[in-house]
Amino acid sequence: MANPDGYAYSREEDRFWRMTRRPNDGFPDCIGADANRNWGYEWGLAGASDDPCNPDQLYHGPFPFSEQEIVNVAEFVNATRDSVSGSIQYYMAIHSYLEAILLPWSYTGDEEISYLVNEINNIYTYIYKLIINLR
Repeated sequence: MANPDGYAYSREEDRFWRMTRRPNDGFPDCIGADANRNWGYEWGLAGASDDPCNPDQLYHGPFPFSEQEIVNVAEFVNATRDSVSGSIQYYMAIHSYLEAILLPWSYTGDEEISYLVNEINNIYTYIYKLIINLR
């Protein structure tokens, strides 16, 4: 689990909470950043907000990798990638907030990338249906 304090808060206080829980400097009533939008690649582009008080919880943080949770995941992925014993072939984040599988590349409308995203989405839809049938 990459965001344990956010998870605990979502279970105890606000079921629809999806951000980290780090206080934002200068905004005492606006807590956390969207961990999905805190990665360094194409940081701060489409779909992200620079407003720490964004009501849709889309704040990307004050700078890339500002959230310790993302630093931890990135360091783990990099260390594993460079190990002799094995490497991560694929990384996927599962979100209970929307019961959705979120895909990267939302920062662009490039047709080639959109095609790839659609193909991946078809695979995810199939996996989702399999999971639902297990219930």
